[in-house]
Amino acid sequence: MTDRIILGPTRHPMPAEGKSRHSLALSGVGPLEIWVDQVGRPSRAEPDLFVLKFPGTASRAEDPTDVLADWWPGLRIETWSVNPPGYGGSGGRASLRHIPAMSRLALTTLLDTVDGAPIVVLGESLGCVSALHLAARHSVDGLLLRDPPPLRETIRSRHPSGLLSRATALLASQVPEELDVIENAARSDAPAVMLISQRDRVVPFELQYRVVEAYRGPKQHLVLPEADHGDPPSPSEFGEFKDQTAWLWAAIS
Repeated sequence: MTDRIILGPTRHPMPAEGKSRHSLALSGVGPLEIWVDQVGRPSRAEPDLFVLKFPGTASRAEDPTDVLADWWPGLRIETWSVNPPGYGGSGGRASLRHIPAMSRLALTTLLDTVDGAPIVVLGESLGCVSALHLAARHSVDGLLLRDPPPLRETIRSRHPSGLLSRATALLASQVPEELDVIENAARSDAPAVMLISQRDRVVPFELQYRVVEAYRGPKQHLVLPEADHGDPPSPSEFGEFKDQTAWLWAAIS
């Protein structure tokens, strides 16, 4: 039931212009679909930076990643975008229980591929759960998080008291221990940039901020005062965000 409430898988065909499709074997589940593309400075033969991207609950790996070239102008960036089980061409059904193994497989495969170039793990909303799970247990060079959701606390916040509070507590208890976002943030030490939305109607702002406060490693964060969940930053906010991505690149390079 918790999977059905949180996850929004789709399998319909989507355009993935400029991307190449790769398939990994996820034990006990089936194929894990990853879409790879390169953006930014074309003169570089090899990427300066690899980004492992985990999309949000209703997003897909086929979504464009051209904006990364604006985040790090002058760099050649290779992006690996993951469709979790149940999404796109990945096998199995969508389930929180698949996130740890799926995330580890994507990271270890990428680590075997890169030749010393740094890896930034990018999480968008639910994708932050994968990013922080990895950062708490494996060596990654940096993190980029947008609207990070502490899953249990977010579920409980829907009905903190009254008749439905027991139901939400039961649903929250079904989130695997490995996906405790606040605990994983407290165990992560890679440099991180976090973008959080103050008017978020999906993940309450105060819960997102708890992730910022709990994060152990060096960090910068940007609050978007007028943004709802996933809203793009304004031009002035984007300028601040670019300063933070420049800080992240300096920290990892």
